[in-house]
Amino acid sequence: MNWVIWAIIAWLIFVVTLTLWWLIFSLRLIAQLRTILSAEVYVHHQNMLVTEGATLILCLIVGGVVLVYFALREQQRLAEVRHFFSTFSHDLKTSISRLVLQGERLFSSDKSADDSAGAKSFQKNLLALEMQLENSLHLAQQVGRRLTLQTVDLKSILSRVHGIWPDIKVSLVGSSHVYGDAVALESIIKNLVSNSVLHGGADEIHIKISDEGKLKTISYSDNGKVFEGSLTHLGRRPQPSQLSTGIGLYIVQQWCEKLKGRLDFSRTVKGSLQAVLTLPGDNR
Repeated sequence: MNWVIWAIIAWLIFVVTLTLWWLIFSLRLIAQLRTILSAEVYVHHQNMLVTEGATLILCLIVGGVVLVYFALREQQRLAEVRHFFSTFSHDLKTSISRLVLQGERLFSSDKSADDSAGAKSFQKNLLALEMQLENSLHLAQQVGRRLTLQTVDLKSILSRVHGIWPDIKVSLVGSSHVYGDAVALESIIKNLVSNSVLHGGADEIHIKISDEGKLKTISYSDNGKVFEGSLTHLGRRPQPSQLSTGIGLYIVQQWCEKLKGRLDFSRTVKGSLQAVLTLPGDNR
């Protein structure tokens, strides 16, 4: 039972209590006017207050119960949709991974330049499709997912990222240990690298980690092409393009907010896109 259900119950208790207090106060007030009212008028007003007050309380209770019922039913429907989407995405990701392996076997037998370029293009498109699927899954699960905060070694994440993009050169400066959620941090790194490869055409990424008091700063940059877009709305909403759905940097922004951090975009000296993540440290 989440905060929505508790909010409905709290509202119901408040309004019913307020209405009950109003009914009692009105009955006491009319009782004080009994000496100046005839018996018939007094009984009429008293019955009217009791009837209308009881009807109002009953309507509030029924309305509150109906709200709780529909809220619970909506949560159950949402959980079923998420379960279906999660199962479907897992099966689809498995199929894509098998397709990648089959593509590698298919092109490994012929080392010609044309086939090599075709294989790289084929694998690049599959990786882009896999990232889009993974982002869609994260976006659907972010609302109800609870973070598991722990010390995460970014080297292990970067090794998995390098396995996906083996041609990318990675340089890491500073302590690789960051306090946060492992799934969130991996999704952040993957989306930043994917953005560098797909949109920036980069083959080198640079990550610098530094401590600023109780905060941990992660500076991410690459050697990609000059970023000519606007930095104002970057990450605030999806930016669709011909290469992707444009939710990669949006997912990064959402994860940072969920980690109670901040994400700032700027340009490097050479003009490529740079992202600076400021995350809270381990305050346990």
